[in-house]
This record gives sequence, structure tokens and C-alpha cells, in this order.
Amino acid sequence: MAEIGNRKKPRRKAPDKELDGVISSTGEEKKRRKPIFTIIISVIAILILVIYLSVIGIGDVAEILFGANLWLIGLSIVLIYLSLFLDFTVWYDMLRRIEPSTKLLSSFQIYLMAFTVGYLIPSAGASNIAARQWMCSKEEWGKTCGGPKLFSTIMAHTLVGFVTFIVSVIIALAGLYFIEEFHVSLTIMLMLVALLVVLIIIVIELIIIFTNSQKLISLISKLRRFLRKVPVLKNHTSILEDIDDKIHSLTQHFTYFFKNRKLFLGYFAIVMLSRVIIWLAIYVALLSIGLDMIPFMLVVIASIIIMLLAFIPLGIPGMEGIKEIVLSEIFLIVLDTREISAAAGIISNVDFYFTVFVGAVLYILWGIKQRKK
Repeated sequence: MAEIGNRKKPRRKAPDKELDGVISSTGEEKKRRKPIFTIIISVIAILILVIYLSVIGIGDVAEILFGANLWLIGLSIVLIYLSLFLDFTVWYDMLRRIEPSTKLLSSFQIYLMAFTVGYLIPSAGASNIAARQWMCSKEEWGKTCGGPKLFSTIMAHTLVGFVTFIVSVIIALAGLYFIEEFHVSLTIMLMLVALLVVLIIIVIELIIIFTNSQKLISLISKLRRFLRKVPVLKNHTSILEDIDDKIHSLTQHFTYFFKNRKLFLGYFAIVMLSRVIIWLAIYVALLSIGLDMIPFMLVVIASIIIMLLAFIPLGIPGMEGIKEIVLSEIFLIVLDTREISAAAGIISNVDFYFTVFVGAVLYILWGIKQRKK
């Protein structure tokens, strides 16, 4: 372990000017291509949604949406923020145990901003992790805490999230038996089973990585390469530079959160409760347009299938357009018309739209504040 930490990195030889020009121009081309590809595929996804709604009848769908009960929409948004805050408290407790000077408001702001970054930059959660690490490193308490400790809390929090996700999928699979229409839906069952297998593999892989120094160094290197491809974070790869030399510290702090069973079970219970509240928020949003005939368990299943979409590498921010169509088709199982199911698919996402918007505003204000420093 000490050899890894003290090992000197070999100096890179500077390429000749001609080769350097070729490399830099190729790199710039790839950097330009990535955002353009994301924009194009996002526009295509939105167009698909527009066409889908046009075939159904945009006017009819809009009429249903504009007739929504705003008080229930507001309650749905409040529930989403309650869910996010509960999830955040787990990460905040981890931070406070390692760095007591951690500020509640600034860390919660970072959590919300990272949520928006993770939503808009498709990466199955990697952009959220990288954004949190970078933003924390800009705060005084984050600088005091140090890169390895910050990274250990972020990854420990992520692992707890994956464990609760596994339990959520098991709940959804059990829920198939409570919805008569789903008894013949082999596709839905196979999707959930596939997701369960993937999540279990991810959790096992994370545990292996954080107990093996070489694998952990490899993971950090991959995260650095990912950072260079993200427009918002590409100039901030230095946030992970000091972690290689402090692998022992990172693994020690990461395992600390899981050695204490009571502590881990407490974290698990809080994050699990936050997931239940998300399902409740979606259900309340559906009630705002009078869809009380949709079983709560169907909302749970639909929510988890939408999470599954985040693992599909299509490059669409938040899977917008596709997500609404998938939800519409799922809700059609128990609804009479496509107009109503399409409205249900859109209204069940309205609180997430609001949360992403707030996170984007907070990010802009935070960016202005950082420039003034």
C-alpha cells in the first residue's frame, strides 16, 4: 500500500509539434462532437414525443393537464423535496462524521445541483458523483475534508442507494402479483429481473473495488477520463489528483460506514423511506388529474422501470421524451384511453422537471459566486 502511495509517476514525453497538433485537433473534434450528438439525439427524442402526442391528440392531452389540481401538484413537489432531503441527510451525516465543519445549506445546495447535473448529463450516475466531488472541493469545509474523504462519502452514499434500489426492484416484482393486468406481462417481469441482476452485480463490483487498491486506482482513472468529456467538469480533473496517493485513507473511510451494522441499517432505512415518498409524490401527481384508479403498486413498478432507462446508454438527458412515452404505455394497462395515459405519463414527471429547474438556477447562482471569489 505504501509503495502505491509513494510511487512516482513517470514523466510523459512531449510529442513533437506536428504530432501534438494532430492529437489536440482530434481531441477538440471529439469534444465538439459529444455535445452536438447529445443535442441532436435529445431533439429527436422530443420530436418522437411530439409525434406520439399528435397521433393521440395534443389538444385533448393539454386539456387534461391544464385541468390539474394545482394544490395536489404543489403537494407532489413538496414530497419530492422531502424525499431528496431525506436522501441527502444520509450523505450529510457521512460528511459530518468525517468533517464536522461541513455546512448543511451549502452541502444541500451541492446535492441539488449535482442531482440536476446527473439528470441532464446521461452517465448512469457518474456525472452526479463527479459534480459533487468538484463542487465540494470549492467549499472551505470541502478543502479541509480533502479529496479522498469526500470521495469515500459520495461512493458510500451511492452504494446505499444501489442497495435500496435492489430492494425496490424486489418489491416491484412482488407487486406484479397484486395487479391482475400484469399476470400476463412477461416483458415487464423480465425487465425487472434483468435490472435486479444488473444492480446486484454493480453492488458486488463496488464492494470489490473499494477493498482492492489497484481496482480503485483504475476506477478513479476512468472517472478522470469521464470528467474530461463533460463540458461542465472537463477543466476540473485536478479534484481527483490527490486521491491516488491516499488510497488507504479512502478505503478506510469507505468501509467505516459499513462495518457498523446499526449505522448502515439506519442509512438504508432513511434512503428506503425517501424512495417510498418519491412513489407517493408520483401517485399524488396522478391524483391531481383524477387518476385514483391507478394502483399504487403500478406507480412503484413504473417508477422503477423509468430508473432502468437511466442505465441504457442512449445519451438522452433524463431520457426526456422516451420516459413519458414508456410511462404512458405502462399506465395504459389500467386506463381507458391513450389521451389519459399520455397525460399521466407527463404529469408524473412534473415535480422532477421543477427540481431540475431549481437545481439549474442554483448552479448558475453558485457559479456567479465562485467567479467573484
